[in-house]
Amino acid sequence: MGRRQNFHYGNDWNRVLSKKEIQNEKRFQAREARLRNTTSFYVFNLPAGCTRDKLWRAFDHFKNMEDVFVP
Repeated sequence: MGRRQNFHYGNDWNRVLSKKEIQNEKRFQAREARLRNTTSFYVFNLPAGCTRDKLWRAFDHFKNMEDVFVP
């Protein structure tokens, strides 16, 4: 098994995590911070052939997109 490290959760307890678990935890916390500063847009009257990929490319210049949904 790999090397384990302590990760502090802000209370009196520390959980011992593997290096991979620490990386996943940090990635999750970074995503949570980005989502707190997220603005949602509702775009309507899209052409019938509009796909998720086309919509993603159309708004890619915003650089911080988290998700695109096309019903």
